[in-house]
Amino acid sequence: KLPALDLQIEKMSQVELGDGVLAIRGATRIASKAAAKRLVKAIQRTGAITMEVWMQPRTLRQDGPARIVTLSRDSGARNFTLGQENGSIQVRLRTSRTSTNGIPAVTSKDRSLKEQLTHVVYTRDRAGNVSIYVNGRLNQRERVAGDFGGWSDQYRLAIGNELSGDRPWLGDLHWVAIYSRALRPNDVTT
Repeated sequence: KLPALDLQIEKMSQVELGDGVLAIRGATRIASKAAAKRLVKAIQRTGAITMEVWMQPRTLRQDGPARIVTLSRDSGARNFTLGQENGSIQVRLRTSRTSTNGIPAVTSKDRSLKEQLTHVVYTRDRAGNVSIYVNGRLNQRERVAGDFGGWSDQYRLAIGNELSGDRPWLGDLHWVAIYSRALRPNDVTT
């Protein structure tokens, strides 16, 4: 069995651990100690990715985008980031056709988020078809062409902030999952 990719909380005073919830109350870094090589290789092998979160934003005034989950080096270089841009979800995905910062990003419709428990799923299949679901409903559909050949296997996985510490996200995280496949619509609603 391969080792888990454990995350370390830098400032425990900024978080509260509850039953099935991580409440991020102040800026901190929650990141893997080691590079997420196995995750990178799995996603590169399939050419597909799904990011799924159950979360509740503390406020709708978070931008940059504020990093909910990221596999990156710093605020300018990433493989992927799912973040909050005020009332929307913004996903930056590095491919051979986007920048090393994952630009252009895919953004959910304006005012997709509320300060309540929300299920967000981003999928991208091998052909580049992207979907963002909010609470089980298709919110945005776009195409992000290219492949993941240029991904770095030296980046670390982080939640609640960028590795450089300058894109904090505040709120409650109930579930964060990354899959090396694109979930189908009925998988998302289940």
